[in-house]
Amino acid sequence: MSEEPKYSTFLSNFTVNIVFVLLIIVGAAMIPLLSLQLNPTRYLPSVTISWSWPEAPVRVVEREVTSVLEGVLSTVTEVEKITSTTRNGGGTITVEFDRNADARMKRFEIASLIRESRKHLPTGVSYPTITMNMPSNDAGTTILAFRLNGNASPSYIYSLAETVVKPEIAMVDGVYDVGIYGATPREWELLYDQDKMWSLGLEPRMVSGAIRNYLMETELGGALEIDTDGTEKKTYMTLLGNDSDNFKWEEIPIAKVGGRIIHLAEVADVKLKDQRPSSYYRINGLNTINITVSAERNVNNIKVAKEVKRVVDQLKDELPGGYSMMTASDNTVYLKEEITKNIYRAVLSVILLLLFVLAVSREFKYLAVITISLVANIFIAFIFYYIFKLEIHLYSLAGITVSFGIIINNTIVMTDHIRYKKNRQVGISLVAATMTTVGALVVIFFLSEELKVMLTDFAAVVIINLIVSLFIAILFIPALLDKIKLAPAYSAVVIKRKRRVIRFSRWYLERIDFVINHRGWFVAIAILAFGLPVFYLPDTLPKDGTINNTELTKFQAFYNNTLGKRKYIQDIKPIVNKALGGSLRLFNDRIAASRFGYYGGSGGVERTRLNVSIILSEEGLPIEDMNTTCIGLENMLAAYSEIDMFTTTIPNNERATVSITFYPEHDFSIFPFLLKYRVEDYMNGIGSYASTVTGVGQAFSNNTYSNYFMTSSSIMLTGYDYDALYGYAEDLRERLIESGKGRIQEAYILAGTNLYFQNRKVYRNLLDMDKFFLADRGSDVRFAFSEAGRYSRSASFALNAFINGVSAPVNVRSMQSEEYDYWNFNNTPMATRTGQSVKLKDFSNVVSEITDNNIVREDQQYIVSVGYSFVGNTELGRSILERNIDETSALLPLGFAAKSGQHIYSWDQEKANYLLLFLVILIIYVICAILLESFYQPFVVICLIPFSFIGVFLVFHIFKIPADEGVFAALILLCGIVVNATLYILGDYNIIRKKRPSMPERLAYMKAFNSKIIPIYLTILATIVGLVPFLLSGKSERFWFPLAAATISGLIFSLIGLFVYQPLMLKKENPSKRDKK
Repeated sequence: MSEEPKYSTFLSNFTVNIVFVLLIIVGAAMIPLLSLQLNPTRYLPSVTISWSWPEAPVRVVEREVTSVLEGVLSTVTEVEKITSTTRNGGGTITVEFDRNADARMKRFEIASLIRESRKHLPTGVSYPTITMNMPSNDAGTTILAFRLNGNASPSYIYSLAETVVKPEIAMVDGVYDVGIYGATPREWELLYDQDKMWSLGLEPRMVSGAIRNYLMETELGGALEIDTDGTEKKTYMTLLGNDSDNFKWEEIPIAKVGGRIIHLAEVADVKLKDQRPSSYYRINGLNTINITVSAERNVNNIKVAKEVKRVVDQLKDELPGGYSMMTASDNTVYLKEEITKNIYRAVLSVILLLLFVLAVSREFKYLAVITISLVANIFIAFIFYYIFKLEIHLYSLAGITVSFGIIINNTIVMTDHIRYKKNRQVGISLVAATMTTVGALVVIFFLSEELKVMLTDFAAVVIINLIVSLFIAILFIPALLDKIKLAPAYSAVVIKRKRRVIRFSRWYLERIDFVINHRGWFVAIAILAFGLPVFYLPDTLPKDGTINNTELTKFQAFYNNTLGKRKYIQDIKPIVNKALGGSLRLFNDRIAASRFGYYGGSGGVERTRLNVSIILSEEGLPIEDMNTTCIGLENMLAAYSEIDMFTTTIPNNERATVSITFYPEHDFSIFPFLLKYRVEDYMNGIGSYASTVTGVGQAFSNNTYSNYFMTSSSIMLTGYDYDALYGYAEDLRERLIESGKGRIQEAYILAGTNLYFQNRKVYRNLLDMDKFFLADRGSDVRFAFSEAGRYSRSASFALNAFINGVSAPVNVRSMQSEEYDYWNFNNTPMATRTGQSVKLKDFSNVVSEITDNNIVREDQQYIVSVGYSFVGNTELGRSILERNIDETSALLPLGFAAKSGQHIYSWDQEKANYLLLFLVILIIYVICAILLESFYQPFVVICLIPFSFIGVFLVFHIFKIPADEGVFAALILLCGIVVNATLYILGDYNIIRKKRPSMPERLAYMKAFNSKIIPIYLTILATIVGLVPFLLSGKSERFWFPLAAATISGLIFSLIGLFVYQPLMLKKENPSKRDKK
């Protein structure tokens, strides 16, 4: 009996086995060191600069702050885009960098520029803060959040959290940062008596100036100091303020009046207090401080969270009476659920795979080979996850589990080939199949930044698993088969199978002849089944809706006179789209319906929750009024013992939410319904606020949305001069209303482009003064403005002071400010410079206009949109839109532009993704051309890819499966997987043709097909079986279900293409010659 060949060439089989066993042990030891995250911690490099200027109007903030900072930031290099939003009282600027920019160095550069420009900003502007929109090298994601409740003021609860809670949590190993939020900052409030100051001839600015002069500490500069021996040395001089330990506010001198010095105590009172709240947050009516815990990167978040919660449980016993601490959110719970779910899927997938292998092979030794190779693949891959610092999160877990069915393919093909062929010549086919899949996945690194952040780790783990599986198939499997002897190749079962193969071959050869003889029909059917993208053709050219002064090109004119005719668009185009669009059109419709958004939940059982949303319906009410309304509701809720917890959130004066949960025994009782009716009755009695109550029974709302912009169409204007741009927008608004002829009731001038959400109307009051009236009475606008400013309720910022161990801003405001109203403003006499007494209503007029009080710029270009709602048919609305764009464009000077802001669904990004799929196919073609040494055969290989896509398109349309990132990942995956079957067959086909060049192509193809069809079936079915667990959670499961559904449907259709369409590569033979042979 001949000796079994040794398949490992450069190392003995025993050595190879020992090496792989050691690698498996090392991989198992790496598991605790892997980084477990909820979501990817990679972020796009960008920073946000924010500032506040209390009570400052939007135009002043934009002119004095935003423009200055944008001008400074324009000098920064490696910037993709600069976007700014200015509002009343502050603004933000977001700087987006190139993906390869060092964001931390850019942050340092921006910080230096802002430090230099700070002196050019007005006094009341806060120091601009810089926030990096990405974690640092060490910071991971927020894993836990806690709420500290108590009866004391928010500032006292904050100090308790800072001194007691934070130090203990920060000492936990793996914690990167502990953040404390929710406390109202403290301030030195200086209240001056405006009437007394006016009688003394003092102005409010004198108080602020006196405080700054008394407390200011600043560097005066450097100088040379010469010693007695002539030695020179550089020295610096600092002006010290008067904030000594015995400092007294009342001693600050203000001014000298009538021969005596007026001190602060004579005209003002000073006290340290919490600043006026800008938001409120309470649990069960108690003030609350939020504590967030962030973990370091590359740590086990579950382990860190467990230790933090243990420390918090100990701290709860140490808190003073009346205080409580509860967990607000625990991201590791979802992470643990996902890990448990994926472990279940992975185990189920492996079990199904192994049972499938056993059912097909009916041999436990064969099953042992597959099992050992699979275990080796998984554990060895862990080593590379650790080396390349890959994170284990939602998408990488998907890659690991999905790859089970793929990595087993190389093992099956190599095992069957060695078993029946006694050689490793299939290695080139394995390399080609692996490299095509790897090449397909590499394109993920060329995706848009948003998709790449999510799918990079998914692609990385699949690529690592595939490459490891290739080395296992080529090196480990031959050595393993030398120790685990499989059944002889020529057993009775094998002989029986060969007889069935002969009968099938005769039947299949006849079908191949039929396909080849009708090649043209089959190609046409495949093209129509896939579809032509005729539905992407625009109705008219130019397709972006922009109308300029240039004439249409000949092609555009021809297009508009043929495919752009209304008759064609309305009557013929829908038929053409359906006839030629194929399954691609159906899939495109499904994409439009799902928009790659989140469409489901976790599927878990949630507690009954009653949600009350309170919205300001009367302009101008302060946040204190909103808080009073919420306190009344809280007092009502506190009387019910059935309520477990109610959480009140008031982010600003316009909106508040109260979320109510019940004790478990009342979750499904009648009480939540009764409480809903009582809440509705309470909210109906609050005249200044509208409300919406949801969560139990039919939703309730008394909001008429009369104070919100409702726009369905818009025209966007851009330019570098805001005043001029706004003037053009006003002209456009008037033309739109006029041209609408009653179909456009109102048009609004709004900032930015996103007008399709319910933006709240803001009423801006414009004060116009009669300059001639003032001049006739010896005054002017500047003096009148100063006098009118006395009635302002805003506080002026003096400086930040460190006094008696407390660092806080000093804010100066009038005692009478809360007493003034519009009537006082208009009717209180004011003295002119000549001593005459006048009233503001005598020389001024206040006009109110609707706006959204924002100014938006992108790359230093202002963006203003005129939004409106059109009543009528679409064609007429489009005609009016385009005509107004045309007229506006004719009026705009160089540097300004007008175009449609109409929100029409566009899959531009997805079209770009289609182009990336073509790039994948090109990469596969190049790889196959190199490995197969042919230009024709790779074309046959890639033709199977679009055929598999037909299955994806049809299944998603028929079963109405929502499409998200999982679909795109599946399409990329299919590009690499479905070609493997063709490569295996072509590999054997080429070997047969080289050994027996006289053999007819059909017979050579049939011989190669028969030798590889069983492993191909096994590999495809193994991949499908491995994905079945992902279908169990249903269509609501984001990413996983679409990924599995698309991959399985594509693989099934690839089998049809393999049987029916791959033989089209063969040449048509002369029947007489074929009969002779």
